[in-house]
Amino acid sequence: MIIYRAQNSQSGWTLIELVMVIAIIGILSAIAIRTLTGTLENARFNQTAKEMNNLVFGVVGNPDLITTFGRTDYGYVGDTGALPGSLDDLFTDNGVCGWDGPYITIDFVENPDDYKLDGWGVPYTFAINASSIMQIISDSAGTKTIDDTTDLLYNTVQVQLFNSDGVPLDSLSGDIGIQYGCGGPLADGWHPLSFNESTGKFVINTVPIGQRLVRGVASGDTTYKTLGVVPGSNSSLEMTVYPTFGTISSDGCGIISGTGNYIISETIVNNGTPTFLIDKISITFENGPCWGCENAYLEKIMVGPLTYWDYTTVGTRVGSGTQVILDEVLYVYNGNTTIDLYFNNSPTGSGNPVDMSGTPLILKFYPTNAPSQQISFVACGTSCTIPALTFVGGSAVLSGADNQIVTFEVANSGDFPLTFDAVSILNLTWQSPGIGNCWQCEYPYLSTIESGGQQYWSYSNEGSGTRASSGSNLFLRSTLYIPGASNTSIELTFNNQ
Repeated sequence: MIIYRAQNSQSGWTLIELVMVIAIIGILSAIAIRTLTGTLENARFNQTAKEMNNLVFGVVGNPDLITTFGRTDYGYVGDTGALPGSLDDLFTDNGVCGWDGPYITIDFVENPDDYKLDGWGVPYTFAINASSIMQIISDSAGTKTIDDTTDLLYNTVQVQLFNSDGVPLDSLSGDIGIQYGCGGPLADGWHPLSFNESTGKFVINTVPIGQRLVRGVASGDTTYKTLGVVPGSNSSLEMTVYPTFGTISSDGCGIISGTGNYIISETIVNNGTPTFLIDKISITFENGPCWGCENAYLEKIMVGPLTYWDYTTVGTRVGSGTQVILDEVLYVYNGNTTIDLYFNNSPTGSGNPVDMSGTPLILKFYPTNAPSQQISFVACGTSCTIPALTFVGGSAVLSGADNQIVTFEVANSGDFPLTFDAVSILNLTWQSPGIGNCWQCEYPYLSTIESGGQQYWSYSNEGSGTRASSGSNLFLRSTLYIPGASNTSIELTFNNQ
């Protein structure tokens, strides 16, 4: 283009001008190439730095992954209790006990070994230097230090063991073990802690980083705790064993009592010598399996004449699965103790007793001086029978000046009452007297329904001015209550139009 413009210019290009233009283009091209090269170098450097961080996390875990239970990620070393022999061990199972990888994520690339190469395609150097520092090295991006191998593999754990009375135990009365790896002097990866007479603690200093399970044993009782061991740490914890405590068990059947069977009396058995000091109880229960059972709420906990919890303490009765804090400590001595549980059908107000017949329950006790105890049992007693209405007597009674009122009794054979509300009585039917049964018989229409002197339906109100014919669906103005195990009288008034 320059030659074209020079040839078509009136004045033309001088040689000097042409040389200068060419020189400027060369300079600009060199700058562009240098800028592009620098951008590419930065991208390679950033990619390499990110990848080296991921490799470090694969070896020792990401310390920023923390839950309410503490740090959760300790990488290859945390799972195996050993150092990886190469970067390959982070992705491919090398047969080392505890391997639970892969510990790095490989994006879809043509080269599956790309994670071992830096941004320039050069393999990383993975090594331990003369100072026992584990490193990952890129010739172009520098060195990433992981940790001192001593800090990764040889951490100290100290445990002080107590009995239920708070008395420290030594190696003559207790043992402490910690689990890591697959082999160990105690088998299954358990390693013993040695007792230090001067400190009164059990100690071990060969624990690799990771989530470690600690076990305390004394006189037949075993307790466990989980400990997070971080690089270069000296961790201390306390554990308590309860070697002389027995267990709380159930006799299997909670006796039902009280009006409406709303009290469950359950006998629990302490088969140990010491006394359990219980300050909290959680109670799980179902609504009674009998017909028509209501939602149940715990109202009160008593032992003998003493009340240990009452809903007035918190202002509301509590539902299933709730833990209640007792108003005073409940002492469960060796032998039998009967606990009375009271239930109601309403969380607030006066409410009514609720039948708990046949209800499964779970009690969990939280002693202040021993491990929690859980028992299961069923509220026994006689389950309520299904309500059923039957006609009482051989025939209905006729009354009124024209025998237009039909009175009959129904019996509820069940223990539970029946209530008919605004969607009853459905499909009420009757027949017109046949020819010959009465003189000049007419077709009857229902005018009113009454029971116990109270009117529940009237053609002028609920019927909107129309009497009901046989087979009608009627909607009562108020609830018709038919008690259990009793008879109820019902009156039907008829008219001929």
